[in-house]
Amino acid sequence: MQSSKKFEFYQELPVQWRLDVWPFAAAYVIALVRTLPLAFSEEYAHWPVVVFGLLIFAHGLTHLCTHWNVHVQAALAFKRVSSLQKASHVKVIPSKPLSGTLLCPIQKVQQGRDGASDDEPEEVFVIYQCKKLVYDKKMGIFRGLQYPLTLPMKVYASSGGLSDKEAEIARGRFGPNDFAIPVPECLDLFKEHAVAPFFVFQMLCVVLWLMDEYWYYSIMTAVLLIFMEIQLVHRRIHDAKDMADMRVTGRSVTVFRGGQWRSIHSHSLLPGDLLAISRLPHEKEENLVCPCDLLLLQGTCTMNEASLTGESVPQLKSGIVGIVGGVALSSDDVDESEASLDVKGKHKQHVLYAGTTLLLHRNEDDKDQELPWLRGKKIPNKGCVGFVLRTGFKTTQGKLVRTIHFASKRVTVDSSEVYIFLACLCVAALGAATFVLMEGLAAGRSKFKLFLACSHIVTSVVPPEFPITLSMAVTLALIKLLKGRIYCSEPFRLPFAGKITVCAFDKTGTLTSDRMDVAGVEGLPEFPAPSSSSSVSVEDGTGGGKEKEKNAKRSEAAVDMKTSGSAINQSLPFLSLAVVGACHSLSTTSVGGEVVGDPLETAALRSGGWTLINGDCASAEVGGKRGAEKLQVLVRFPFSSELARMTVVARHEGQGGGWNPSKSERLEEALRGKETKKPAGAAGLVLCKGSPEKLEPFLSVVPEGFRETYTGCASKGLRVLAMAAKWVPSSVLNGEKKRGELEKGLTFAGFLTLSCPFKPHTRGVLSKLQQAATRIVMITGDAALTACEVSRELGLNSRGKTLVLAPAPPASSSTSSNGVQQDALPQKEKEVGEAAEGGQGQVEEGPLVWTDTKGGVAGTFDGRAESVVQLAKSHELCVSGRGFERLPEEIKSVAVRHANVFARVSPQQKEDILIALNRTGDVTLMCGDGTNDVGALKAAHVGLSIMASLSSSEAGGLNARGGGGPFPGETLEEKLKRQRRQQRMMEGELPALRLGDASIASPFTYKGDSIKCVLLLLRNGRATLVTVFEMYMIMAMNSLITAFSLSVLTLDGVKLGDMQTSVENLYVTVLFFIVSRSPPAKRLAPERPLSSICSPPAVLSLLLQSSVHFACLLYGWSEARKRRPSDWKADLESQFEPDLVNTVVYLLFASMHGAAFLANYAGAPFMVSLWENKPLLHGLGVFLLVLGVFVSEVLPSLNAAFSLVPFPSPEFRQMMCGLILLDIGLSWVIGTATQRLHRFWMQFFAAGRSSQVVAMDLQRKKTKKTSKEL
Repeated sequence: MQSSKKFEFYQELPVQWRLDVWPFAAAYVIALVRTLPLAFSEEYAHWPVVVFGLLIFAHGLTHLCTHWNVHVQAALAFKRVSSLQKASHVKVIPSKPLSGTLLCPIQKVQQGRDGASDDEPEEVFVIYQCKKLVYDKKMGIFRGLQYPLTLPMKVYASSGGLSDKEAEIARGRFGPNDFAIPVPECLDLFKEHAVAPFFVFQMLCVVLWLMDEYWYYSIMTAVLLIFMEIQLVHRRIHDAKDMADMRVTGRSVTVFRGGQWRSIHSHSLLPGDLLAISRLPHEKEENLVCPCDLLLLQGTCTMNEASLTGESVPQLKSGIVGIVGGVALSSDDVDESEASLDVKGKHKQHVLYAGTTLLLHRNEDDKDQELPWLRGKKIPNKGCVGFVLRTGFKTTQGKLVRTIHFASKRVTVDSSEVYIFLACLCVAALGAATFVLMEGLAAGRSKFKLFLACSHIVTSVVPPEFPITLSMAVTLALIKLLKGRIYCSEPFRLPFAGKITVCAFDKTGTLTSDRMDVAGVEGLPEFPAPSSSSSVSVEDGTGGGKEKEKNAKRSEAAVDMKTSGSAINQSLPFLSLAVVGACHSLSTTSVGGEVVGDPLETAALRSGGWTLINGDCASAEVGGKRGAEKLQVLVRFPFSSELARMTVVARHEGQGGGWNPSKSERLEEALRGKETKKPAGAAGLVLCKGSPEKLEPFLSVVPEGFRETYTGCASKGLRVLAMAAKWVPSSVLNGEKKRGELEKGLTFAGFLTLSCPFKPHTRGVLSKLQQAATRIVMITGDAALTACEVSRELGLNSRGKTLVLAPAPPASSSTSSNGVQQDALPQKEKEVGEAAEGGQGQVEEGPLVWTDTKGGVAGTFDGRAESVVQLAKSHELCVSGRGFERLPEEIKSVAVRHANVFARVSPQQKEDILIALNRTGDVTLMCGDGTNDVGALKAAHVGLSIMASLSSSEAGGLNARGGGGPFPGETLEEKLKRQRRQQRMMEGELPALRLGDASIASPFTYKGDSIKCVLLLLRNGRATLVTVFEMYMIMAMNSLITAFSLSVLTLDGVKLGDMQTSVENLYVTVLFFIVSRSPPAKRLAPERPLSSICSPPAVLSLLLQSSVHFACLLYGWSEARKRRPSDWKADLESQFEPDLVNTVVYLLFASMHGAAFLANYAGAPFMVSLWENKPLLHGLGVFLLVLGVFVSEVLPSLNAAFSLVPFPSPEFRQMMCGLILLDIGLSWVIGTATQRLHRFWMQFFAAGRSSQVVAMDLQRKKTKKTSKEL
């Protein structure tokens, strides 16, 4: 596997040979020799101080750069070498810049560990972000530890565990099975903060102000900065402790090591170990957490993965032991035991992940399902056996811990254009400083005072409080999300949430509920319909109200089908009921016998009249006789998203005739086909269910109207599963079980139709997103027609007509009256085998065609992008997964722009669709639940996973704390920790994330079951963007004004008092904090916030407002200068003395700062308006009120306390009042006008999207009106 990192070898230099040491030592000696004689000269006595001051500054800055930048550190403190033998450190440069470049010390250890001879090979490695990278001599690079993840399946099944010697070697190589992150010391953390660039810069500014005799302001600023850094250090220590609390304390586990079962600590588990896992009655919850990633070899486990992936449905995991006996896991006839393990693909249903919770386990005493090396050896507690794949930080849970830990250091909104913006301000400041220097030197001013003035001008670019308030804006937004139960593991993605243009949603479990209502079995016209009074009621998940009525109509949609019988109480053949009763992944709890598993399968099982004895055995009552029909599952091929089907082999006991479960009445006389009756000698069944198009090639007989039936059901919004089965003799049950052979020649058993009720908030949320001019895309694995109907019901179809782009079905040969394709039958058998080898179960596809909602072909796709654009003007477009996959790359970008529904997509295709959307320039959000959406959630700019906790019934009465719900038996210590986290949020402090809060699926996780979290995330993302933008604007305004005041006004002898500067800057800091806490707007607006500080509206606003401020300042300054004494001269070295010019400049500065906050506050529609933002309104009100008191001179004593002199005349006072009102008023007008200009441009730019929203609104209103009339 090719490494995604770049490695450079370095040798650490001795301290005296570092480039930040010896060159400066030499410079100090030379400077001393050259400047020592000058120290005794009156004219040049200051030169030694200047030279040594500059040298010390350059030396300190150079040394600090080694702390700030790894590349500088490598260049100054290390020497690059060509070989590993000469190196002491390795510079690890990751492919992803956000991961961070680090210099890691090289470590070496003998692979044999204790007792090893010197001949044992030496292992060379580095530790990079808690991850061990080992040097590969052949490749010449460092690689991650090679865990046993891709071995042939037979190797795992035949493994006998580790020997003691192998365990010792593995322990030295892989380390402990732990992911503890040490808690840093307070002093060490403060040292790290003390050398941070912004803190050093801020303290340098304080020193400069001290040198200019601003004592109050300097000391106050220094105390404030140190206090804030201490607060940050305190928070990081708390976070580190919370991270330490997430560490699994470990427990005693049983492994097969050294040829026997032995008990060890879970931290001692090693890859290659064989672990026995089991659930004992009344066992503590912490003992049910899987301690590592392992491959299940024998037995079946039901796992709760909600804490890791957000998947609310318990996952059934089965062992691979059957592979050794010839049972294949894929659909081909190749010996699957030779296939390599595919953890993320077809074998993921056999993998247990660290951090997931064991709900149920079962390991039957079946000799056919027993590991060869275990025969004769008793497994402790009749547990399941697993092969340890990964431990420590390489486990799925360990990766999540690393993500949370290292992402927590990146709470920032830095971007390249921010640095460009700061560079522009620096250029302006340097220009002003140059002017001061040139003018001052020409006038013979004090060089020391000129140096201070120039330093103040340059450092005024970034105010001391700015970095903290900027990061606080993001932190406070994260706290708001946290209060809304949205947890973020990658804070740097938050600003993306304010730029979202496309929201993509999964359907099942996201837009619709996981709970299913069984509508009936379709496609079996031979059987009589039930009486009209018969009905079955399954769980009602509609939520009540109008939503309930609409969902009820969807449940009754099958009534209009031309095939008979739309209720599950209809008379059915046994094969149909057998598929419902045994072809599933359900389990039962050991206590209470409650059914645990997929709600779809649970609903089907209950409505079919079956009783689940355990996960592998089901019975049904016939004619009042309990257990008259019984099915025992022997082999289960779990459902795979790639294959889109599931198959089981079951032993049957009973007559196997059709029945009507509502009447318990045998209906053998209704059976017509011989294949539906249980033949003589038949001992079991092969049962299969899946998508109709994937099951069709495996049918021996394709019934007439097959496609019309399932497309008709799908077009009514029903979820359709095709069922098929066949009888097999005992020789098949006892012999080798190749999936490819088992699935040939199946008999069609009907279409199981189910309706998914919408979640209560789905329609409202989508409507608000549409009103906000946000494009909505639905990506689902359901059939295209089902997805299109759901899209129409949700109001996403604004054009009425729908076209689906998909491969044309294979051309059929002549079909007999009974539906058998007689001419093609032998060929079909051949095609089934070939398709099975490909793992997809599909025959050769035809060209891409456009089909309508009735399944009819509307035309062939001509491969031109223009045709897609033209069709999108009059039709709603849907693209199937296979159709999208076959499109050329240039057409894909067009398809994702104009198609709003993507159906029958695999997890990989979901990811590809999001990547294509990103390439078009859209900023995407993906909202989904469960493991099938992980790729798409990670590919989107903002991934939001819905993590619904398991209910007690779904967990079989067990507490599934991993799903996020509080543990009923919460200890006092746990309760205090939870209350401490809540208190920290109330105080505006962001607590560290915990396992169960974050998900490996996405950077944002919502602990709930509704998509209303999308609105909260988008509102806070927009509010964060505009808050940061406002801070940049205010900072730029203040920087330009300060640069002017410290340049032109300084040369004129204008100074500000220490008290004036302290109080005014303190209040500005308070206003910054108030702005950072401003709440977002309560609704989303169609406009988008400014996402670039360099955009034309932003630059125009900055230039116009600055022009107004400069004009007012220059006018007031010139008017005040006219009233100076005629003999007045500027003196840079004189002490501050209050005068009229100082008073005028100070009051104008204060008004400009107030105007900057007032004019640049975004307000509606992205944040609450100024009138609703009471803290900011009151803060600005007090600020402007005090300013008014100063200008009106109603309290002369207050003016005197702030060193403000009285105005010379009432006319001058009136002029100052008018000037301040003009400055504030014009600034506010300019700010408001440019904001509206920006909204106009955004509306013009999004005209296409807005017109689409209008059309959708009209369509919704029309549909609503029609419904009322009906």
